[in-house]
Amino acid sequence: MELVVHDQFKLQGYDHYTNIDSVGRGVAVYIKDHLTTNATLIDLGIVFKESLWVELKLDDHNKVTLGCVYRSRSSLPENDLLLRNN
Repeated sequence: MELVVHDQFKLQGYDHYTNIDSVGRGVAVYIKDHLTTNATLIDLGIVFKESLWVELKLDDHNKVTLGCVYRSRSSLPENDLLLRNN
């Protein structure tokens, strides 16, 4: 999976990564720009669209996985099931 940056969501001093599709569904993660050289988008095989996972390499031995998950109050039951089953 490739990190995607959309210009319309820019914030000064941050890089952002998103999985927003043509319908407008998805999420975005903002990471301070000096950290993004070590950022890698992770494909966990999760089919719940409103989730995004990024791995940040802290140094040669340590890394952290950052996840963003969004569930709308108006989410359909089918979408809720995808979230619960992942």
